Amino acid sequence: MRLFAHYRLAHPGELRYPCPTCPKRFKRRDALASHERRLHSESRPKTEACQICGKMFAELNDLKGHVKLMHENPGGRRAKPVQCEVCGKRCSKQNSLNMHMAAAHPEQTSGANLDAYRRRCVQNMERKRRKKMVEQG
Repeated sequence: MRLFAHYRLAHPGELRYPCPTCPKRFKRRDALASHERRLHSESRPKTEACQICGKMFAELNDLKGHVKLMHENPGGRRAKPVQCEVCGKRCSKQNSLNMHMAAAHPEQTSGANLDAYRRRCVQNMERKRRKKMVEQG
């Protein structure tokens, strides 16, 4: 489990600036403003189209980054064939998508997946606690 996913689940009040257009939330107002300018600004027409999936981008660099992340396999990075139906996030494995759903969309997650996510959180915290105890002697 990623630390940010844990942080969002354990500290939901910290992400207090929601994007009015998509499900993303931000800790700081300036991060939300940057996100809105970059992804949702109507003043920046989206003229660059992905030839593979058709997604539109305002900047060629954003399109190139999208192709590299979503459609290529650079540096041994896995393809991301499964996608969240709620927010569009792509994952390399179904289990990763299940963990994402439990962290980002718990209200739409089945009980078994949510329980598995919570067990994994506890296991990770225990592992970190034991490691810290060993390091401290």
